[in-house]
Amino acid sequence: MNYTLPIIQWITHLSLVHVAIPVIYNICIDYVPAQAQVAQNGISIVLLKLLETGKLRGSALLGVTYELLEMASEQSQSIDTTPDDLLPLIIHAVSSSESHGEGYGCLLNALNGYLQKDKFQQLSIINGHVEELLSIFLDTFKGEDSIMGPLRLKLNHSLADISALAAYPKYYPLRCSVTETLISWLSSEKDDLKICGCIILGNVARDDEVCKSMLHDFKVHLPLISMLQREDSKATVLHCSLGFLKNLAIAGDNRECLGEAGVIKAVSRLWAIDTLPHAQLMAASLTRQTILTSVTNITRLLEPISSDSDSPASRRTYLSLLLALFGKTDSSPIKTEIGRTIAAICRTLMRLKENSELPPGTEELVNRLFELHKDVARPIGIMITQTEWPIVQSEGWFALALIASHPAGSQAVIDCLESMCVIQSLCDTVRTPISRPEPGEPAKDKTDRLKKTKDRENALFLLHGLMRNNVSFSFPSLIVTHG
Repeated sequence: MNYTLPIIQWITHLSLVHVAIPVIYNICIDYVPAQAQVAQNGISIVLLKLLETGKLRGSALLGVTYELLEMASEQSQSIDTTPDDLLPLIIHAVSSSESHGEGYGCLLNALNGYLQKDKFQQLSIINGHVEELLSIFLDTFKGEDSIMGPLRLKLNHSLADISALAAYPKYYPLRCSVTETLISWLSSEKDDLKICGCIILGNVARDDEVCKSMLHDFKVHLPLISMLQREDSKATVLHCSLGFLKNLAIAGDNRECLGEAGVIKAVSRLWAIDTLPHAQLMAASLTRQTILTSVTNITRLLEPISSDSDSPASRRTYLSLLLALFGKTDSSPIKTEIGRTIAAICRTLMRLKENSELPPGTEELVNRLFELHKDVARPIGIMITQTEWPIVQSEGWFALALIASHPAGSQAVIDCLESMCVIQSLCDTVRTPISRPEPGEPAKDKTDRLKKTKDRENALFLLHGLMRNNVSFSFPSLIVTHG
């Protein structure tokens, strides 16, 4: 029996509201079926319209009203049938609240409940409510952090979901007041503002032109790199700034801009923070993204840590620090990411075929790579011995073949084979039979066959490079021993 509907209707009568609201509250408190029924009967719209009139301002009923709105927002089955005009009403109610205590928390929690639904996320974009939501986010700092902190986190999640929708860039392009606000938050002293700015702007950075504009026109990378440089930056701030920078690094010549702004030196600090393994992984990943096809940034990675020629650090480079992380971490993803970084360096600086020309001015870099980093090939070994990502395994064989083609690199390859248990993998790759192509073979079988063929080819190039460079190692006999 729908016994709550008549009572809800009393709320619209000013003479009965002081009776109706407490009665509804007493019926609903700690009784979920009643909460579901009043939500289905549209109590949220009725209460929000009452709040809009201002007739409850200063009333003892305000707190109860906010609690009822929070209860109704938790009934997900009724939210889908809630009319569209609820959103501007509840945004107005939150924005115009005169206090920021527990009652405000109930109201904000109710708003978050509706913003979990795709319908209201879309309406937030289409009807231009995002700027108001950012103002509400900023207002939460006026209340007790013990109350507002968790609610601010929920609102941050809602804003992240909203900005990830395809419609968002259409209604909120780069050159708008919302973007201007978010960019200013990147330089805020408040961590939650930095995080919110990183997440929303990072979601917007989805295509090359936008990413280029963010760097060249808005210089967003500068406050992001500053976050990495600050020793007091929290893990969440580091995570968000690293993720955003990685998005930006993908586009065009953004890598060069990031390198020039000092991103490699900034991330090198994070490689040493063992208490933040996820930040170490993201920092290694950003490093790889930054040096891809960029001789300039590889040069920066190979720069000495110290310019003082009398200091031992003058013989150590930023790559030395990355290799030190490889040596001490137990994380396979970090080790693999460092391996892929070394592979990317080799692809850029070296060529497998003898008649291929090296990029101008890179021979000195290649020599520096091998002379200062005797263990540089070890991370490649992890790429080869891991079995989770076959494509990474193939990248490893190609990179190791490149390294073996260089006289100094050959010694690094031998170090890798001896230290990283790669010898058996090499034997298996060279000796494993490869099936002949058959008509109508499954796509997976064809992919596996082509991979094995390519891996064997690179393994043979590796052996050829070692023998051609006369490494001091009896490799053919080793093949027999391990084969």
